[in-house]
Amino acid sequence: MIMSLSNRFSTLLLGTLGFVLVGFSIALFVTSRIYLNRQVEDRLTATLNLMNTCVEPKPGWVRWEPRKRRLPPSRWNERHATTWLVTDGRGRLLTCPENLPDEELPLSWFSRMGAGTLPDRVTDRKGRSWRVSRIRVAPTGGREPDVKRPQDTPDGKSYHDEIVLAAFGSLDETEATLRSLGSFLVCLSILVWMTAALCARWLLRKTMVPLTRLVKSAQRLDAANPGWTLPEVGTGDELDELSRAFNDLLARLHEAYDRQRRFSSEASHQLRTPLAVMIGHLEVAQRYERSGEQYRRVIQLAHRRSVELGQIVESLLFLSRPDASLLTLLESLDLNCWLMKFLENRPDNHRSSDIILRSSNQDSLWIKAHPHLLGQLVENLLDNAVVRFRPAA
Repeated sequence: MIMSLSNRFSTLLLGTLGFVLVGFSIALFVTSRIYLNRQVEDRLTATLNLMNTCVEPKPGWVRWEPRKRRLPPSRWNERHATTWLVTDGRGRLLTCPENLPDEELPLSWFSRMGAGTLPDRVTDRKGRSWRVSRIRVAPTGGREPDVKRPQDTPDGKSYHDEIVLAAFGSLDETEATLRSLGSFLVCLSILVWMTAALCARWLLRKTMVPLTRLVKSAQRLDAANPGWTLPEVGTGDELDELSRAFNDLLARLHEAYDRQRRFSSEASHQLRTPLAVMIGHLEVAQRYERSGEQYRRVIQLAHRRSVELGQIVESLLFLSRPDASLLTLLESLDLNCWLMKFLENRPDNHRSSDIILRSSNQDSLWIKAHPHLLGQLVENLLDNAVVRFRPAA
């Protein structure tokens, strides 16, 4: 299927625009996702830092002292939901927010924390997604079996081999925001692409008007018309340069066409007279028997005329070349001497005696000319004079 030039431009433009829109939408979506997830991670980091103030590692054990600092509240049902858990190294729950609904929490939140296999993202029993951030606090200097661990106290202090702090941040709002952003970017990209398609189609049609005008003008060109050229589009850009270049080409083509036409007319004019003379002598020679000397004279005349025809054909072919004016070899000639020799070698006819050479200047008159072309010029002048002043019968 052949596509028009406007369709090619439209396809290229819209394809590029679609690629740019897709790339921009993906980049904006990924950037927004990174930003929103970082906000969740910042909230979890702040929660863990506050919880870490209640932990004091000692050589051989870790002390958990929840009353030392006020633990962060659990925003379970708020817009930016966050909660937290504290377990020992075996995964046993030490403490959690009071308003944490145990019936909605999966058991894996507790059983996997101590084993260290809790993933970075978990789901509760309602299907809500949570981002997980953890801190594992170990005794300073490693575990020492000889060190006796203190007993827990009634004020909430407890001593453990290891403590795991975990903070959970809800991803519901983040995912909802990303879904809304993705839908918005898709709809906006489609709207922008369709608007650009309509505008590009309209602009390309307006832009292609001068080129269409050039094409129609070129289709109406006639080689027989000497003034056949393309009109100026007047846009002042590459189309004007194209029009001027094409007009220069048309001028050269017209010159070649005119040269060919002149060659045809000149060839018929130059060849007609020598052929008629030669044919006439040959027909007269065939009418009755002649002597050998008479036949020899007819043959010599036919030979001279044949040589003359060959020179005429070569001259015409030479002059028909585009570079004939550059390749013409000029010679210095004494015009008086050259005319005498030309008239002496000219074939005899019934009006040869009427031609008399007279020169008002006895000195040499030197000119630069092509000998054969000059002879053809003089021959044409004499033939025309003989025909014009032929006496009435």
